[in-house]
Amino acid sequence: MIAENTHTGLGLFSLEIIHLISIGKKEKIIKDNYFLIDETISDLINTGNNIHMVEPLRDFNGYSWTTIPQEIESIDHNLIYQNLRILVGHKFLNKWIRSNEFMIDYFEEFKEELENRYGVEDRKKIIDLLAEISVLLEVKYNPQKIEEYTKLKEELREELEKLENKEKYIEKVTNQKINLTEKIKKIDTIINNKELLEKEYKERNEKLPLEQKIFSIRILSQKMQEERDECFKEIDKLNEILNPQNFVKHKKEIENKYRYLKTFRKGSIQVIKLHIDEKGKDYNVAKLVIETFNRKLKAEEVAYHKNGIISDNRLSNLQITTRSEAGKRTGWQSHRKSIVMLDNEGVIIKVFKGTRDAAKNLFISRQTVSDYCNKRVENPMYDLYWGDELIDKEGE
Repeated sequence: MIAENTHTGLGLFSLEIIHLISIGKKEKIIKDNYFLIDETISDLINTGNNIHMVEPLRDFNGYSWTTIPQEIESIDHNLIYQNLRILVGHKFLNKWIRSNEFMIDYFEEFKEELENRYGVEDRKKIIDLLAEISVLLEVKYNPQKIEEYTKLKEELREELEKLENKEKYIEKVTNQKINLTEKIKKIDTIINNKELLEKEYKERNEKLPLEQKIFSIRILSQKMQEERDECFKEIDKLNEILNPQNFVKHKKEIENKYRYLKTFRKGSIQVIKLHIDEKGKDYNVAKLVIETFNRKLKAEEVAYHKNGIISDNRLSNLQITTRSEAGKRTGWQSHRKSIVMLDNEGVIIKVFKGTRDAAKNLFISRQTVSDYCNKRVENPMYDLYWGDELIDKEGE
């Protein structure tokens, strides 16, 4: 009885500490001026640190430590974090994570620490690799980011293509400036003419929903003045880009942004955009090949790459298999993954961190969550998928 009480007390004490550690985790540890990685690397390090702090307590049963890989929030994040501890030391990482000194750029200090220890070239390789891994992990454990990153990558790619042809790009920027100048002239004309201002007020309010209607002509005048100021700011930006030195700088900035996303592929599958009736749609390349030269896939079937290389879409390398079997082969059941819940239309309505999170919010057991995801229940209460299974669903 004494042992039982002691064990319970230790368990409650551990849970309280785990809770305090979890709520103490900061949202961002990298400044906003670092494109994309301010979010992705912050998430990677915070999650890794959280696991590092919590797991020893969670695994202690009152008598000994027992590590269950399936219980680890993310083996991926934990592995990267432990490597970072080896590279720069626990003391530096802990100071960075716990610091409230927002004036200090710790990411810059992190790069300096790497450079001092390993030199310039290795520092660059480590930072680039860390950035790419952080983006891939962000998508892997947060499927909602797939569309956002896909759109962002496409925008950057298109911008780079335009920049490659300097003459055409300068022509485009010049046309933008002309359009902005015309817009400024139009605003000036309307603001300084009472009848035109009243007409503009009426026309705008006719198009706006009730909650967005402009309260008075005076407020419209202020709003148009703000629009005018924004046009001038945009013209200033375009003028900076047209400066030969700034043009090269701008192109370099876009290239740097794109390189963080270049390894990211929607859902970790190869997709091709086909335009039919002027409408573009993404298609899973492997699925297209196997359905063209073999047969149409059934609802629970996927195109599986035999050699594990997803860019090798030769028919001889593709095999029709079930989602569950493909999942077992690729190993996504080997550790904790995100759980995705879909509605009747196949739209994502909720994403859970793992089986524990899903079970808690849906009031079912973790085993039931796993059974739903593995499609072992004929009529489940919820349409649940492992995060990785969304890869195949997106390509349909």
